[in-house]
Amino acid sequence: MSSANRTTTINSWNGEWVYALVIDRFHDGKERLSSDARDRVGFGNSSDLRKTCGGTLNGIRQKLPYIKNLGCTSILLTPFLENNSEHYHGYAIQDFLKVDARFGTLEELKALVNEAHVLGMRVIMDVVLNHTGDNWSYKEKRTPYRKRKPYTFSHWHKEDKPQPLALRNEAWYSKRGHIVHWDKYPESWDGDIFELKDLIWDDTTIGWEVLECMVSIYTYWIKEANVDGFRLDALKHIRPVMDNAFCQRIKAEASRLGKENFIIIGEVVGGLELIEQYHQLDGFFNFPFYFDFLHGIRKKSIYEVFQKQSHKQLLPVNYLDNHDQIGLEPKKRISDLLTDEQLLGSLFLMGLQDGINCLYYGTEQGLRTIGEYDHDVRECLFDPYGQHELFQEEMPLYNRIKDTIQLASRIKKEMHEVTLSHPAEGVAVSAFSVGINEGYIVVYNNTSKDVTNVFSYLPKGDCIYTNYENRNTSSLRPFELLAYRR
Repeated sequence: MSSANRTTTINSWNGEWVYALVIDRFHDGKERLSSDARDRVGFGNSSDLRKTCGGTLNGIRQKLPYIKNLGCTSILLTPFLENNSEHYHGYAIQDFLKVDARFGTLEELKALVNEAHVLGMRVIMDVVLNHTGDNWSYKEKRTPYRKRKPYTFSHWHKEDKPQPLALRNEAWYSKRGHIVHWDKYPESWDGDIFELKDLIWDDTTIGWEVLECMVSIYTYWIKEANVDGFRLDALKHIRPVMDNAFCQRIKAEASRLGKENFIIIGEVVGGLELIEQYHQLDGFFNFPFYFDFLHGIRKKSIYEVFQKQSHKQLLPVNYLDNHDQIGLEPKKRISDLLTDEQLLGSLFLMGLQDGINCLYYGTEQGLRTIGEYDHDVRECLFDPYGQHELFQEEMPLYNRIKDTIQLASRIKKEMHEVTLSHPAEGVAVSAFSVGINEGYIVVYNNTSKDVTNVFSYLPKGDCIYTNYENRNTSSLRPFELLAYRR
């Protein structure tokens, strides 16, 4: 891919607000009654959330106006290909050529993508390359990773899975057992992710055969589903040289199919030094920002994390939490870690960064669930056993997030100059010059105490975004966010 093409793609996506959802947990498409989240948790206990709950592609299609009204311009779908029956999340694929019947049909997928496009929204497909599902067994009972000698293949679990048939070649699998040390190589490249079976992705004949198979599979989905981009899952478990080759091939196929600005975003859990080895990506999930943000919460210095930066080559996808909850024990949604004021301020400042902004479903309804496992924070926005759902567009937080996205998007789109300062008492004042006669002043209280006389730092003007009814308040709560037009 030429640098000019990548630049065009990055410019096209920079500033996008992506709504990331778990298909099985979002909505089932049935007629339901809207209600508030009691105690700000979603539906489903820990036992329920281990299993399929019933969310569908049609359920997502019905709620597209809800997502668009919030201000999100794209949706990110968890994998929708046919999974092992005991898994709900999409990452345990047994048929790479079929939509999982629990989620819907190919026609319903096409209808979802088409309606999103009609509404001016784009759709990103979550892509699994590193492994297939739990489609065969080892002969040995215990299989921790070992480097020198592969374990012994025993048998396929089904006569006709996985699909396509090329994946029923045992020689295509590493057979090294499950990963024990996640940041040790080649173990992290060649080991199984728990029970999911690792495919060989190395610079060998078999490695290139696997690559060709995956290029064929996912070119098919670009053509059939008309998606606008890929999120490549678990890239730290694939050698960079192989992923770079895959990206080049997919970009060429997307171009051939007339998909302009088709974006490929990588999930590489690590620092920039590791991420930059996957240089054929267009963008990356910004784990360095995410880990700094969690550290900032612990140190009560969130503001310092938000310094406007740009990456020379790749577009960062910035987020405050997602469905994997890496780095948190126990697992927590962001609203459990932040007050609503802190959340709004953080979303606003995140929206001013270079990159794509990613909002995890349910954040707008204030969900603040805590749990031991990832599935605990992948709650349902609908009650699988009842008549209620959590899609309140009237609730204050939904509308305040909507206003925050709108304001941040406008400032980012039109701003010419940004000035950051810390004038006194831990208060950060940011001046955004939008034009000759218009600008914004944003106050971000970065302390754990009330701050008095904040308004002496502001020029006279109309308050256009604040949690208070008037501008005569003498103090701000921690992390309060306000904006004034001068």
